Amino acid sequence: MTNALILRSPGKINFGLDIIRKRPDGFHELESLMVPLDVCDEMVFESREAGHGVTMDCDVPDLPTDSGNLVIRAAELLRRHTDVTAGAHIKLRKRLPIAAGMGGGSGNGAVALTGLNQIWQLGLSREQLLPLAATLGSDCALFLDPKPSFCHGRGERVEPLADAETRTLHAAHFVLINPGFGISTKWAYEQIGPFLTGRAGAIKVILNALAAGDLPAAARAMVNTLEGPALRKFPLLGLLKESLARNGCVGAMMSGSGATVFGVATDQANAKRALAAARAEFGEKMWMTVAQAHAQ
Repeated sequence: MTNALILRSPGKINFGLDIIRKRPDGFHELESLMVPLDVCDEMVFESREAGHGVTMDCDVPDLPTDSGNLVIRAAELLRRHTDVTAGAHIKLRKRLPIAAGMGGGSGNGAVALTGLNQIWQLGLSREQLLPLAATLGSDCALFLDPKPSFCHGRGERVEPLADAETRTLHAAHFVLINPGFGISTKWAYEQIGPFLTGRAGAIKVILNALAAGDLPAAARAMVNTLEGPALRKFPLLGLLKESLARNGCVGAMMSGSGATVFGVATDQANAKRALAAARAEFGEKMWMTVAQAHAQ
């Protein structure tokens, strides 16, 4: 393989997701605390001649490799924005579960923008890529510069956390469990009407605890508006949370629209204990791992 660019495409968890209200434009106003993780897909970029266009392949057969994939949509968007004529081939090696509330597809789309910007030598800055990422999806902007961040608006406005808050999150160990099924984001948002408060402030409580270096307090304050409907429809998610909380985690919650559940442990020993207990209780078929915040 010659002149290939290899980039990691991290997953994320929502350490907090407070959906406040539905906006007149149909989107939801929200506040979220997103933590990119060191569990990553891998993307390989190879430049091609202009006539080749942009193609991709993936080691997961069921995943689309046409414009149904954000990777190809990102490439098409970038080509229209820059009038570039060069082609590319992208290999996507999936390590994250699909439709899991971990931002895998959003991250792939954002990293596609980053990788193609490099191999096509376009020289676009992160600030120039941001509106393209926001066009692709609300979560995509986070992955242009994957740091623990406060996200608001519809999720596209991304502000990296202060150093003290980030240090507390980097000390955490996250036990991740995906039960093997996905939850439709569209369905999840359709169910949350009764759970909307119209008031912000829940994420601020988490941030204050993180700034004080109090990871257990931050974990106890975690909130996810999408979790209520999901737990009612899929009781297994509640059982996963309970297992993590009983076996070494100081808090547990569903990430994003699910169905991945994560526990927060203050050290590696407790994280491994929670992981072992979950495997003993639920078997080896579920995707489970321990992760930490993505290191730059």
